[in-house]
Amino acid sequence: PVVSRTDLSDKSKNIWIVTTASLPWMTGTAVNPLLRAAYMCTGRSSAGGSVTILLPWLERHADQTRVYGQKNVFKTRADQEEYVRRWLRDTADMKEASAALRIRWYTAWQERAENSIYSMGDITSLIPEDEADICVSSMLLIRK
Repeated sequence: PVVSRTDLSDKSKNIWIVTTASLPWMTGTAVNPLLRAAYMCTGRSSAGGSVTILLPWLERHADQTRVYGQKNVFKTRADQEEYVRRWLRDTADMKEASAALRIRWYTAWQERAENSIYSMGDITSLIPEDEADICVSSMLLIRK
């Protein structure tokens, strides 16, 4: 059974989703959590809840070029956020979610040997306790 404090279907809950990849990297760990977060936005704001996705910001130009390609390098987090929102609106056809989804960033870097992205600090410290009822990360459910 689902206990009330971890019920993701409760639209009044504030949910944070943390992932280790972001668009324009078209990998499952970028696309799947983004679509999950966007889907969960439906009807949530009118019930007093919210959905926030915490995405990696590749600070180094070289990392962005290797991961996203030469054509998809961003000067600012806001530039990349616009890319993500445009993709949700135009490609995924999730217009409401493209506006409602809260996007936050953590500083990250690419490990070339593993082709993986790692945070440059404690990600959990970036999630305000009063803004998160539930946090979903790497398929694990973390309860307060």
